Amino acid sequence: MGRPSREGSPDSGTLFSLHTDGTDFATLHSFTARKPNPSGIYTNADGDLPVGNLVLSGSLLYGTTEAGGAHGYGMVFALDLEVVPPAIHIQFTASPTNGVPPLPVHFLSLAVDADGNAVRSWNWNFGDGSSSLSQNPSHTYTNAGTFFPILTCINNDDRTVTGNGPAIAATYPSSILNGGFETRSFTNWTLSGQSQSVLTSSKYAYTGTYGAGLYSPQGGFLSQTLSTAPGRVYLISFWLDYTAVLKTPNDFQVAWNGNVLLDKTNLTATGWTNIQLTVTATTSNSTLQFHYQKGSFYFGLDDVSVLPVAQLVISGSHLSGADLVLNATGGLSGRIYNLLTGTNLTEPLNQWTSTSTSVADSDGNVSITATNAVNVNFSQRCYILELQ
Repeated sequence: MGRPSREGSPDSGTLFSLHTDGTDFATLHSFTARKPNPSGIYTNADGDLPVGNLVLSGSLLYGTTEAGGAHGYGMVFALDLEVVPPAIHIQFTASPTNGVPPLPVHFLSLAVDADGNAVRSWNWNFGDGSSSLSQNPSHTYTNAGTFFPILTCINNDDRTVTGNGPAIAATYPSSILNGGFETRSFTNWTLSGQSQSVLTSSKYAYTGTYGAGLYSPQGGFLSQTLSTAPGRVYLISFWLDYTAVLKTPNDFQVAWNGNVLLDKTNLTATGWTNIQLTVTATTSNSTLQFHYQKGSFYFGLDDVSVLPVAQLVISGSHLSGADLVLNATGGLSGRIYNLLTGTNLTEPLNQWTSTSTSVADSDGNVSITATNAVNVNFSQRCYILELQ
């Protein structure tokens, strides 16, 4: 059931239906515009401003309004669903319909409905809490999940037109198995230490239905071994929730083949946080391990993935005065790349000098400039482009 947000709307409330997954939106009835009698009381024949719950008896849908009716003080109405005129649909397309988040999607809708009537307004609900009034909008899905966009239009006859189109699947392809814990178990994971872990859909799921709740006063471990390519860089990504962590001491660690990559102690309540780490594999099999220890509450863990990072490739270089400009492809979108310079390839990295940094764009392209690269005081100069 819907109602207008202000007086002067073209109608005074709407009855609509849709599936529980958000698809097949249809208008059942639009209440007529407000018409006052000589005394200034709105006496719409079919009521004005629907309120309260609806009751279905057979094919009849009963409800009440707070205004309108014979005396302007509301009425009880009955809508026969068997004779409700079908909704007029307009088809929309989306491209792409699946991919890894952040996933940019472009939507395209027609300018006419299924009966050939011109459409004069568009209202998009992208299914993730975002919306748009454009005819052909673009929207980026930043979180993983399956989303059901809804398009509601108004045609030149002032009729509501609903749009049909595809669902959008934003997922993380991962070499980690059961990283979203949607099996409602720790299948493919190894529990060790003083683990006392549970799964629940209500508290520890960031996306999907289930997530992992990790609890152990003495210290527990959750780990999984996966196939890796030596020398290849991998991106570890997961969502961590410590909404209820208020007691100290507490500790959460991430380790790769026994080497600690992240150690967070005495966390305070901040809610779901996405954590991303990069690591270089040195063996054909690597073990990702989470260690957790605290007193009374649980860590929430969800959407764990380990993805190979696209190899950064220098695509071109040129001099701009005394500066050297390097262009590269295959970077991680939104991540910072650092250009190091040195005069001896055998020097350890901590002896190289950082010249500048650059952020990879949405396509993974990086453009970075080494200032004063042309210098007669150096017979040679070496450069390393690294991910920070």
